[in-house]
Amino acid sequence: QTLHFHFTQKRHLITAQPWDVVVLQEQSTLSPQRPGDASAFIEAAGALEAAVHRVNPAAQVVLMETWARADQVYRTPGGRWQGQTLEAMQADLREAYAQAQARAACIAAVLPVGDVALRAVQEGVADRNPYDGITPGQWALWGPDHFHFNAILFPNALAKLQGFLELITGVEVENPHGGFNLVKHMQDAATFSPEGCRHG
Repeated sequence: QTLHFHFTQKRHLITAQPWDVVVLQEQSTLSPQRPGDASAFIEAAGALEAAVHRVNPAAQVVLMETWARADQVYRTPGGRWQGQTLEAMQADLREAYAQAQARAACIAAVLPVGDVALRAVQEGVADRNPYDGITPGQWALWGPDHFHFNAILFPNALAKLQGFLELITGVEVENPHGGFNLVKHMQDAATFSPEGCRHG
């Protein structure tokens, strides 16, 4: 579901208690009806951020950037990114998250999961196109749906949690991916709001 859905339908649950940290992530094409259109996402991210901070002005609200999808680039005829590159789709996602952070009153950081996944592809660590077979020695970045990350070689939830914990707490977490330090890359690329960005 989209952040707009969560704001209009689930806001009462989100604001039911004073969360210390809230992580927001948009649907992976930005808009199910109009892929690539970030307008509703940007508005909803700001609205959710404000709602969270009305309950706890000291809360940290973080955006978790999504990643380019192989199915959208290679196998969605007539789609927004069909026939383009992973870089093109990721550029759209990156810009959308940057705008959402810039326009909201206080989003503490954007955690660039998608940018780091793309970097793994560009550095030859992960395979670029799963539809033509996985290159020996490279990660199969996406799972069988070519949409979500591969839960075995690139554990989505673990990767995001690991990077999030280090960014927010500063506590180092052991890197499970050998030579490609995905957490270090996320730290280097993360976009933080200025110090003192808080409500209240």
